[in-house]
Amino acid sequence: MINYLYDSLTSFRTVFSRDKTWLIFVMIVLGFIGSTEMVGVSSFCRFWLLEIPGYHTLNHFFRSSAWTLNELLNHWFFFVSSSGLCMTSQGRIVTLGDHTVLSRDGRKMPGVVTLHQDSDTQSKPSYFRGQCWGALAAVTGVAPHMFALPLMLQMHQGYQHLGKENNDNVPTMGECMVDMALFFALRTNQPSLLVLDAFFSTKTVFNRAKTIYSLTLQQPLVEIIVRAKKNYVAYFQADPKDYKGSGCYAKYGEKVHLMEIFDHQSCFATVEARIYNKVETIKLYHLDLLWQPLRTTLRFVFAETSHGRIVLMCSNVSQDPLAAIELYCLRVRIETMFDMLKNVIHAFQCHFWSKGRHPSYPG
Repeated sequence: MINYLYDSLTSFRTVFSRDKTWLIFVMIVLGFIGSTEMVGVSSFCRFWLLEIPGYHTLNHFFRSSAWTLNELLNHWFFFVSSSGLCMTSQGRIVTLGDHTVLSRDGRKMPGVVTLHQDSDTQSKPSYFRGQCWGALAAVTGVAPHMFALPLMLQMHQGYQHLGKENNDNVPTMGECMVDMALFFALRTNQPSLLVLDAFFSTKTVFNRAKTIYSLTLQQPLVEIIVRAKKNYVAYFQADPKDYKGSGCYAKYGEKVHLMEIFDHQSCFATVEARIYNKVETIKLYHLDLLWQPLRTTLRFVFAETSHGRIVLMCSNVSQDPLAAIELYCLRVRIETMFDMLKNVIHAFQCHFWSKGRHPSYPG
């Protein structure tokens, strides 16, 4: 373990222009691993037995010009993608995306907005002040021991702190998530498959994923697998033979309520699949239907499992339906990742005390 940490941290030396800055970076990483408590930079000082000058040195690291966030992210992306541990599907790295919210009381902290809580727990308030973080993670490991390795985290609300409150082109939360996946795919020069929850089953998400096209694959650089909402409808392709009259041919055929497909059990095939880390027998069916918001064809995967009925929307019409349902069930790994970041690593225990400090600098 020590040798692996040494080799891994040594590879980041090229990101920093000075040896001292790289050594401080190593101290911070090891501080996250070894510190028994995490309440900010002062926790690193207690772990390394540093005095007041060490505290100021650690604070200055986050504002140092000896490194940039983009270079650090580029190296981290390369480190993860070249490790050989990332799960792939049809030649694409499997990534997961989701949001998590954190309650914050600071009035001067960047990104603090009024958020709505959808939980059914009565002890939680319906509205609270906090930050909304978007996370992109890569699926690593070997089944059944799969993990979500964080690649990138960004605040996806609170643009008024960044001077964008009057900008009409502010992206939605779904578009921000796809932008992170595109950023990862471009930096690693590898196509990726982004698995998302039903919150992201919108027109803007699919359109954003199609903005960057891979000439090598003749496909979009990022493909989407997302759970459909229960009230969604789709259409069969209209048959030209049924055309009668003048004008253009009809594009949309018979209307289909997605959840009504489960009423036709004779169409489903019985297969074995790994559903939420347990192998079970499920009923599976797929259809290529037109989705009116996009005016294009998507692959819809219908699965009836012990956890209920699941409908998935795939941007790639050649997506294997069995692989799609198994990949979607891996999405729960990102929830475990959030729990580890919050309660084990304490990655969000940052403080912003200075009003004049730039909002992108942690405290």
